[in-house]
Amino acid sequence: EGACTVKPRKSYTREFKLQTLTLLHTSKVMRDGRWVQVSKHQVAQGVGISRATLREWEKNADKILKSRKGSRRVGYERAIHWPEMEKQLVENFRNARERGIAIYRGWFLRHAKQIFREVYPEEVTVIPGCSRFIYPLKFSNTWFQAFRSRHRISWR
Repeated sequence: EGACTVKPRKSYTREFKLQTLTLLHTSKVMRDGRWVQVSKHQVAQGVGISRATLREWEKNADKILKSRKGSRRVGYERAIHWPEMEKQLVENFRNARERGIAIYRGWFLRHAKQIFREVYPEEVTVIPGCSRFIYPLKFSNTWFQAFRSRHRISWR
């Protein structure tokens, strides 16, 4: 019974990982009358993780440092294909929110398309004879949810 149990997987925040790595590199213990660096085993056991997990965090310390505050996943962010458009859209959103304008999904899509046409005009195809455009970006709900998550935008 007990030999075949599997520990449940856990995720840890960026801050917890950094605290653990700091503990590993700065803590000392008294051994045989002198101060010595704590072992990886002691740190791992003290914070309740495996030595393999600690080794992995140590190997990925640079990525952990660069990750977003509060993040639990390191190195899994996708590249943003249209960064200038998103940057301007977030700026417009913050300005509109400061002015007290009610903002909905439609507001984002309208402004995103307008900014896209201004910033990436060579990427937009204009349909002759009407004022319709074809964009390489679908402005789908999936894109919108990821955009909101990336920029920590919530509804009020």
